[in-house]
Amino acid sequence: MATPRHALWQNDPAILAASKNAPSLKPGASGTGVARLQAALLLMGAPVNGDGPGQFGAVTKAQLTAFQSSYGLTADGIAGAGTIAKLDLLLSNPSMVKPWAKPAFAGTREDFLQKVASDCGPLVRAKGLPVSSMVACAAVESGWGTGPIFKQTRNLFSMQKWPWVQYPTTAQTMWMTTVIATNPVKTARAPFNTALDFADAGRQWCEWVLHYGEADGPPGNIDQHGPRLAHAGAIGRRKRLLALAGDPMAFAANLYLVGFGESHAKGALYARVLAENQLTRFD
Repeated sequence: MATPRHALWQNDPAILAASKNAPSLKPGASGTGVARLQAALLLMGAPVNGDGPGQFGAVTKAQLTAFQSSYGLTADGIAGAGTIAKLDLLLSNPSMVKPWAKPAFAGTREDFLQKVASDCGPLVRAKGLPVSSMVACAAVESGWGTGPIFKQTRNLFSMQKWPWVQYPTTAQTMWMTTVIATNPVKTARAPFNTALDFADAGRQWCEWVLHYGEADGPPGNIDQHGPRLAHAGAIGRRKRLLALAGDPMAFAANLYLVGFGESHAKGALYARVLAENQLTRFD
C-alpha cells in the first residue's frame, strides 16, 4: 500500500504501520496514532469522540465501523491498510467526503409520525399531495426511522436514482449494496439519494412524484450519455396516481405507480399503516 501522505499523520509510526497492516490499529490500542485516527474521523464528520484522545475504545470502534460501512470497506472497526488509504485520500480531497450518517430516530412511533408530518407536511400540502400518504410511505420505507438505509442516507424514502438524472435533486448520492433479486439472492451497487433532514426528504418525495416520467425525472436513463427522453408510460402512471390525490388511502395504495414499493403488496402496506395510525389527521 502507498505511504499515507496527508499532514495530519505527521509520519506517525503507528499510522505508517497500520497502512501496512503491521499491525493495524484496533480496540485497546492507544497513543498518538489513535489520536490522529480520531482526528481524521472528526474531519470526516464524526461526532466528538467520547473515548478520550488516543484511546481506542468502543466509541472509536463504532465511528470507524460507520465510516468503513459508508465507503464500502470491510466494516470491522479495525484501521488497516485499506481504511488508512481511504482516509488519506479523503483528507486530501474533502469534496469526496460524504455526509456523516446520523443516528436512527430515537423517539416513539408517534413521535416519528408527528415529526415527519410537521417537517414535511407544509410543502407536501402546498403541492396538492396527501400528507397522510407521504407519512405512511416514510414510516414503511425508513422502518419508522430505524432502517439501515435511512441511517446511512437520512432519506425517509430509500430513493434510488441515477445521479445524472435531475429530479429529485439531492446534495449527494451514496452508492450502496442492495438486494435486487431474492430467488436466488442477487445484490448490486445502487445509487441512493441522501437527504439533509426530514424536510429535505419530503421535498424529494414531492419532486419524485411530480416529475416521474419526465425527461429529467425518475426513473431516468441508466445510460449517463444516452438520450434524456420523457417516458409516456411512466407519465401515464403518474397521472393515474395524481388523479387519486383527493383520496389519501387510494393514493397510498397506488404509490407503486411511480416506483415506491413497486408492487401492489407494498401499496397495500402503505394503506394499512395509514389506516391503523389514523394518518388522515395530518391532511
